[in-house]
Amino acid sequence: METIDPQKLLTALHWRYATKKFAAEKKIPAATWAAVEQALVLSPSSFGLQPWKFLVILDPALRAQLKAHSWGQAQITDASHLVVLAARTDLTEADVEHYIRSIAATPGLLTAESLLQEATTVYRFFWLIAARSAKRGWDELEHNDEKPSRACAAGS
Repeated sequence: METIDPQKLLTALHWRYATKKFAAEKKIPAATWAAVEQALVLSPSSFGLQPWKFLVILDPALRAQLKAHSWGQAQITDASHLVVLAARTDLTEADVEHYIRSIAATPGLLTAESLLQEATTVYRFFWLIAARSAKRGWDELEHNDEKPSRACAAGS
């Protein structure tokens, strides 16, 4: 795996900014977008449950409708790609158990039974409590007048 020089990383992070205007005629190259899309799919959550879906909105008419619900931001229609993040806020113990069983189904890992024995109720409830805490945090943002945008526009 190739590593990045720490100073180069910090320089890149200091350069970042919010894009206020996109050149609507410019598109992200297909190979670059495929890598970005794969990075989204592979992004783990802190508890490994990945309780989200990414929706790539391609239809210009739908993007125009979404613009009306995004404080009229032109980025929604002008960006090369529009990604909407949909996060689950209703995780249950059954979801955690399903996750544990899916890990167990991975070749070379423990069996579902041994994993479930190791993942005691305390651990499973820890994950559940963490998911509910995250939901409370999101609900607080929902009632805040300065709501964050729920869409990510990407462009070149």
